[in-house]
Amino acid sequence: MPQVGETVLGRELNKSGFNSKRRYLYHICSSCGRGRWVRLYDKRKTGLCLSCSTRRTRKSLAKNGGNGRKITSYGYVLVAVSPSNPFYPMVDKQGYVREHRLVIAKKLGRLLLSQEKVHHINGIKDDNREENLQLVSAFEHSIYNQLCANCQLRKEIRRLCYRVKELSVIAQGKIL
Repeated sequence: MPQVGETVLGRELNKSGFNSKRRYLYHICSSCGRGRWVRLYDKRKTGLCLSCSTRRTRKSLAKNGGNGRKITSYGYVLVAVSPSNPFYPMVDKQGYVREHRLVIAKKLGRLLLSQEKVHHINGIKDDNREENLQLVSAFEHSIYNQLCANCQLRKEIRRLCYRVKELSVIAQGKIL
């Protein structure tokens, strides 16, 4: 039985490849008390084992009613889904689903496959109205994105967004 704080090389733990050369630390879960080996420099040391941290995430989602929302750096809206929701199998590791995929799944009444893509017709990633979304294959989606990148409507939308930003800066200057 290893001691808490003991470090060993990965090859001693039957790790292979790059992991065989890395150092591992024996750690006790602060919730359930089970021991585990973690990489020595692992930034995700929460003090919890995988099952306890997953349980904590599910509890927080259930407590919040699964209504949390956040926006990714790419502009997509993520929605937290509680474990009791029938669309829970579509969630990522943090318990979120992209809202446009959830809208289409609810419309169809089934879970979406990973190879099914949802296309935003007007090109605005946070416009998740049913009439703006279209279920397509991965091949069709790449064609739509190549065509839409140069379409007049998208250019006009970009131009108008830029003009709105300009006008808001001008208005802010006059208000101050």
